[in-house]
Amino acid sequence: MSRTTHVASPKIIAEGRGWVALYKPPHLPTTAPAPDIPCLTTWLRVQSDFARQPFVHPTSRLDAPVSGLVLYALTPEVNAYVLRARAERRYRRLYLAALPATAPPFLGRCSLPIGLDKAAPKRRRPGGSAPEERQGQAAGLVGLKPAQTLARPWHGDSFVRLHWLKPLTGRTHQLRVHAAAVSGPLLGDTLYGGSRRSHLPNGRILLWPQVMLHCYSLDLMLPERIGLRLRLPPEGAHWQCTDALDLGMRQLQQRPLRNTITDSHSAERS
Repeated sequence: MSRTTHVASPKIIAEGRGWVALYKPPHLPTTAPAPDIPCLTTWLRVQSDFARQPFVHPTSRLDAPVSGLVLYALTPEVNAYVLRARAERRYRRLYLAALPATAPPFLGRCSLPIGLDKAAPKRRRPGGSAPEERQGQAAGLVGLKPAQTLARPWHGDSFVRLHWLKPLTGRTHQLRVHAAAVSGPLLGDTLYGGSRRSHLPNGRILLWPQVMLHCYSLDLMLPERIGLRLRLPPEGAHWQCTDALDLGMRQLQQRPLRNTITDSHSAERS
């Protein structure tokens, strides 16, 4: 029997001149190889305000099983600006991730390069720290590229530990690969050895219907010195099913910071 996965609806979080920020639910790809395949980009294109938009381009691509914020450029000029900002590390994103408490904490900087696994084309694998591996000569890997992730634990209990992950580069599956290499696979990340279900000592079974990774925040100074600061806590009961997850979600909901679009000229005058 095949099992269908429920896909929640995307949402428009904020929009401005030449850009729009969306919530991407889990199990919906950011892009698809054909226009008739459901994805976040096709969803945006059929919205009334964007149906005739000639340019719609995601500035980052969340993996299909991952949720969170995605910023779209609506003009080539904004897209080029964001690409420069990413290269200069002025486009900052912060992810929330859940790992088993039994795994070692993911803390500090991971600089393992990442390449395509020859034996499993859908997977990526980290290379080592040797010079030849950093130059793309690691055995069984294709297209090895530098990758850097900053990580720190946040909340934890006897079962799950929440982490903040900050990508300094944007490789495919980067956070998932680095977490699996340094600490352990993310909960729900079956592609990299994570569990889809977990058994608690009291007999309770927890299901992880998505990779427990969520793009929580996005910070970027847009053209015309407009500052964009977006925050979006994850949705779903599975993000509140343990003490650590529940406490973390309640703290995120109570944070005073709201989604803001600020004019830096006004901020300087005040």
